[in-house]
Amino acid sequence: MYARSEGGIASHFKDAFCGSRKILDVGCGTGRDLLSLLRAGHDAMGIDACESMVAATRKTCSDAGVNPEGRVFQASLPSLDQFHDAEFDGLLCSAVLMHVPESLMFDAVYAIRRILKHGGRLLLSVPSQNDDIDLASRRDAEGRWFANLPPEKLSLLLERVGFRLEWEKTSPDSLGRKSRTWTVMLFTRADDVADRPLDTVESVLNRDKKDATYKLALFRALADIAQSSYNLARYASGARVLIPIEAIADKWLQYYWPLFEHDVFIPQRQGEKAQGARPIAFRQGLTDLITNWKGMGGLRAFLAASRSETLPAATATLHARLMSNLKETIWNMPVRYAGGGTGFSILQYDRKEKAVVMHAAMWRELSLTGSWIYDATVLRWAELTARLSNNAIRPSTVFDCLLSRADPVRDAQVATAIYKTMPGKHCTWTDQPIRGRFDVDHVIPFVLWRNNDLWNLLPVVPSVNNQKRDKLPTHRTLQRGKERVLGYWTVLRGLHPIRFDREAAMLCGNLSATNWKNELFGKMAEAVEITAIQRGIERWEPEHVSVLVQVPEAVVPSSAYSSPTNPARAETNSPSTENETCGITRRDYASVTGEAFVRYLPVVAALAAGEAFDGFEVGNLEWATDCAWVPVPPRFAGRNRFVIEVAGDSMTPTLSKGDLVVFEYHRSPRGNNPVVIANLTAFGIESSARTTGAVKRLLQDAKSWIFRSDNTAYQDIFVPKAECQYPILGVLVGTLQHASPDSQVSAQHSR
Repeated sequence: MYARSEGGIASHFKDAFCGSRKILDVGCGTGRDLLSLLRAGHDAMGIDACESMVAATRKTCSDAGVNPEGRVFQASLPSLDQFHDAEFDGLLCSAVLMHVPESLMFDAVYAIRRILKHGGRLLLSVPSQNDDIDLASRRDAEGRWFANLPPEKLSLLLERVGFRLEWEKTSPDSLGRKSRTWTVMLFTRADDVADRPLDTVESVLNRDKKDATYKLALFRALADIAQSSYNLARYASGARVLIPIEAIADKWLQYYWPLFEHDVFIPQRQGEKAQGARPIAFRQGLTDLITNWKGMGGLRAFLAASRSETLPAATATLHARLMSNLKETIWNMPVRYAGGGTGFSILQYDRKEKAVVMHAAMWRELSLTGSWIYDATVLRWAELTARLSNNAIRPSTVFDCLLSRADPVRDAQVATAIYKTMPGKHCTWTDQPIRGRFDVDHVIPFVLWRNNDLWNLLPVVPSVNNQKRDKLPTHRTLQRGKERVLGYWTVLRGLHPIRFDREAAMLCGNLSATNWKNELFGKMAEAVEITAIQRGIERWEPEHVSVLVQVPEAVVPSSAYSSPTNPARAETNSPSTENETCGITRRDYASVTGEAFVRYLPVVAALAAGEAFDGFEVGNLEWATDCAWVPVPPRFAGRNRFVIEVAGDSMTPTLSKGDLVVFEYHRSPRGNNPVVIANLTAFGIESSARTTGAVKRLLQDAKSWIFRSDNTAYQDIFVPKAECQYPILGVLVGTLQHASPDSQVSAQHSR
């Protein structure tokens, strides 16, 4: 149907890609748009996740007299590892991104940005109206899954990571469906955040009449949330964004507490005086709370107890009463009168959702320029307060109070105490064993976010902490440390569930019960990247790190810990560079450098069949210098190939415990019924992963990936395709047979 349709996004190619030479069509389908780009003279390539679509595109090209070799590949977002950085002048994503799960969306956008040149163009389309989607299953009549991805939300994410929106247009569906319309957007990779018009926000800050500090407090809170808790925003129809009023009220409590606690009375509305008749609406409630909490550690201690739900009963009652008063004040005063109109001209209040409502364009402004808006509100607040006091209060006094944060110093005491009791710790960023003293690192440095949330606190060796200091980890460093990060989060959440979940929700919004780790990790990675781009922060990577050996102790036989099979856990003072195991000589990298991946492959892990396996992650195999290396026949050698040791019986009789097996690193399935390394735990399939091994046969039906053991004692595992675009980490090449003690090997079978 798409191949026969006309119009659509192709009508914008000339405008979008004029002057662009090399273009990648991501999700090329049957090749209709790819062929149009080729006919227009572009050096175009296409990828698609679906094998039959790739075949159809190849046929489309061949029928038109174009050789598809080297132009059409099977691949999909977010893994675009086969392409180099800044390889393309233009990218086309026609009706693609709405099929990417939210937990993978940032990685997908990051991959797009990585392969696009500076100044390169991104042309995309997503549905602006999609009435034929079942809201419960998120699927259409044909069973296709759709993310909740309004154009405004996607645009904001792209702008946050360095894209500039050139134009946005709405178009009808090229297949004539009345239930669906499309938004087509053109972006340029800019990597700098240019000044944007701020007329509406500026008018509120500078020109609105103000006889109280309410409006400044409101916009300070919105800018604050837009910078560090932006996932609390909910997108609704009509290009509206909803911000929970509870979050705004919590910010107000933190802003006004130091002002009300000050030794000198600081008025916050016109005519307000100590013991006067016109106090600010919630002064009495907040004063009562401050008095009740006096001598118990101040605001920081109060917030920690509140988030952990450990407030004394009397204090909790005062807090609940104050929050109710704050929320009523927020929606009935600054929300109603922002912009100087007669009521709700700029902002609205949704009583049912208990949220402040604004247009998506305003939320975009708050998000992209929030740091400027935040500083501007603080300055104007100090100036307004001085005026309200008839200059009896100096602006500097107010300024000091407004900058008095709930977390004035680094505080990692809770996390440090937990990590001290944990045996077998490894450095989050390097996987080095922690045998003595350790530091707790703020993933997002404290000087940038002043954030002591548990998810942001991870153990590292002191030398690594000294390297990183106030830098942000690169995206690659985060991915290498992912399994260790998830492991530490599991422990922290298990011991402090209420605090951990509340702090995580401030970053992520709502977390799912089954996939919370991956969702939180994705949002943390997104926050790191946004902070780096918007503030120009230096990025950091640890020195001399291998990304290949990340094997939990539970899945490797104890004998492996004194063997080069698992060099990351091996003793570092071993006098030998070789080791005879099962008749195969295992060498260190230095002794095979010239023949690495030609005659020798790295042994990267032992995979269990009866225990959870969570941590196998292979990216760039050139980082395998810390692994043991074994000789292989020439037909088994290759740059993306590696060896694992089978540690269970789920694949007997095909594979037996102790076999050394050659795999090729690959994320997308090939052919039918292949033996693969199953990528289960990366998608939150934890209950299944605890009872199955990582090596399986891969089958599929219309909705699920099916992982099957050759040993009939193990049950099939069904993984919904909507939750798992990349179900595997490797495809079997062959098994090495231990023929004799002289290290000769032969192929038991090959692909």
